[in-house]
Amino acid sequence: MRLRNTDNMVEDLIFLDVYGRVAKKLLELADTHGIKVETGTRIDVRLTQQELASMVGASRESVNKVMGYFTDNGYISTDKHRITLHKISELKRRIY
Repeated sequence: MRLRNTDNMVEDLIFLDVYGRVAKKLLELADTHGIKVETGTRIDVRLTQQELASMVGASRESVNKVMGYFTDNGYISTDKHRITLHKISELKRRIY
C-alpha cells in the first residue's frame, strides 16, 4: 500500500502542475474527511497552507497562489483553516 501511494505521488509530481495537485488533494481530503454542508462539502480537518504544500510537494507560496485562484473563481472558500469545496466538477477538471 505504501509503495502504491508513493507511485501515485511520483506520478502526480511528474504529470500534474501545482493547480492539479492541489485540486486532487482537496478532492481526496473531501472524500475522506468531507462533511456535506448547505453550500458544498467542508473538509473537517484544520489545514494550513504549509501542511497542504507539504502534501502536494510545492512551496507554501505556490499553494497560496492556487488557493487564491480557486477562491476568486468560487471553487472553494476558507474559514479558520477549514476549506469548503463549492464546485467539485471544476476542481476535477483541473486534474485531467
